Amino acid sequence: MAVVNVNGISGINSITAQSNALDFYNSAGNTLSIGASLTGNVTGNVTGNATGLSGTPNITVGTIGATSLVVSGITTVAAGSPAAPSISPTGDSNTGIFFPSADTIAFGEGGVEAARIDSSGRLLIGTSSAESIYRISFVNYTPLIQAKGGAFPGGSLALTGTEGGAFWLTNSTTQSAANLELGTISINGYDGTNYLAGARIQAFTDGTCGANDLPTRMVFMTTPDGSAWPIISPPAMTIKNSQEVLIGTNTRTANGGVLQVSNGITFPATQSACSDPNTLDDYEEGTWTPAANSGALTSNATATYTKIGRTVTVFFDITMPTQVDGNSARLDGLPFGFGSSGAGVALGYTTYGAGVTMGTGFLSASSFSFRDISGNLLTLTNVSGKRFAGACTYSV
Repeated sequence: MAVVNVNGISGINSITAQSNALDFYNSAGNTLSIGASLTGNVTGNVTGNATGLSGTPNITVGTIGATSLVVSGITTVAAGSPAAPSISPTGDSNTGIFFPSADTIAFGEGGVEAARIDSSGRLLIGTSSAESIYRISFVNYTPLIQAKGGAFPGGSLALTGTEGGAFWLTNSTTQSAANLELGTISINGYDGTNYLAGARIQAFTDGTCGANDLPTRMVFMTTPDGSAWPIISPPAMTIKNSQEVLIGTNTRTANGGVLQVSNGITFPATQSACSDPNTLDDYEEGTWTPAANSGALTSNATATYTKIGRTVTVFFDITMPTQVDGNSARLDGLPFGFGSSGAGVALGYTTYGAGVTMGTGFLSASSFSFRDISGNLLTLTNVSGKRFAGACTYSV
């Protein structure tokens, strides 16, 4: 039997010894039983040793008024709920820790669940259920950390430090070969049933790895219309370990430029001029309509042009109108106005005969002249009915 001193308890009329307990009776008929289990209300001080207890005695306590509680062993608390957590601070009974299900720890704030660690060890913030997100080829993947919010910024993450925040993606497996995945950033959307990857950034080893040697390429992928996952091959863009940028292609051209594309580069319709002499700021191809300064000429083939930066090359095959006119002959309709410099004209074919040249001097912003070999301007009569096929290169 436990040796117990009971002080400050008044009105005890009798004490009855039981097989494993002592029953104390007061005048009101209330009983205080001390033995294998302690039941009833104790309003005084209970001190002593309970070494004589055997079996599985239970002590039920409503409130312990103490500055600290030290337990050597296991303490079991009720499961609790978001509104009434099992463990909460004084004066804030709806905020604390509770246990909603087996192997799960949850945290409540203001009577509402804020986060939990579920039975699979996943940290869920703003949600009580983990969600699977599709990877490539519809392989399910459930992230270990999930944060769910409402409108923007929703499930956001801010990393702040005195030297900036850092976000580390690390593959802990020893790397040795090429094409091993090092990390992934996936941007997803919900189709009403599943979360699908809309875009993805991945890092792969880009060659044989070794000690202090980790060649890596970055791959950027997007999902096209009508598809449920990003295009893997070829991806939208790849940055190789040799710093080449590949757009729309997996294949690097050896000794090629730092930018390699599969389907051309498009410049704006209106040139955005750059003063840097080493910058290509415009490229354009198209057709133009040659015209004589008097009368209607005949185009024997489609006239085309190519503009690279400030340099324009026009191609033409025309027959001048038949007429008698003493005015200087011009070919009008150039697609771009010319600058202060002259032009070079190459005639591949003409019925004029020897001793003609064109374009040694412009007559207007969109015309060039016909001249003889001595530089004299030719008249419309001189070139009447003559055919000229060639190209002219000039600067704008």
